[in-house]
Amino acid sequence: MKGNLKKTGKLLTYAITPDFEKKTISCLKKIKCDFLQLRNRNFEISSKLNLDDLEFSKNKTKLIINYHNLKDIIDFNFSKIDGVHYQRDTLKFRDYVKAFDFLSCHCEEDLILAESKGFMYVTISPIFPTKSHPECNKFIDPSKLKIWCKRYRSLKIFVLGGISKDNLLKIDAEYSGYAGISLFF
Repeated sequence: MKGNLKKTGKLLTYAITPDFEKKTISCLKKIKCDFLQLRNRNFEISSKLNLDDLEFSKNKTKLIINYHNLKDIIDFNFSKIDGVHYQRDTLKFRDYVKAFDFLSCHCEEDLILAESKGFMYVTISPIFPTKSHPECNKFIDPSKLKIWCKRYRSLKIFVLGGISKDNLLKIDAEYSGYAGISLFF
């Protein structure tokens, strides 16, 4: 595994929950990762999850929500999350900047946008075919990924999309970490 081993000696990990269900909540305490995204576009987070119960600070996991949950979490308790994961079309709503905000990137233009908007963390996808987006048939070219990881060193780039332990070995680029759903859940 190549990855970017500069500072910590290990790749950073970013677990993304499947669309939220009550059974997912019980799994959260067991997940060992650097970042954890609570992902669901159609639920009210405050009615299903008590963030105090998860005790993320004990294991240093940073709690991320996707933009679609932002209204619910601000009403609930915005101070308990570490970052928001934005998509290009939701950037206009980035009124509150958190230290661990992420931007979803799918091309070099998105990486340029991430730098210009002051993001430090990005996901680049899709790298491989993925169960969560079976309709997708266009993937990041490995040679472009390698170039982008060198060109955009100011960004911590997380590879996403069809990531498995075997697939990580196939990526010949200096990325900072990997993200996924099925790899963790």
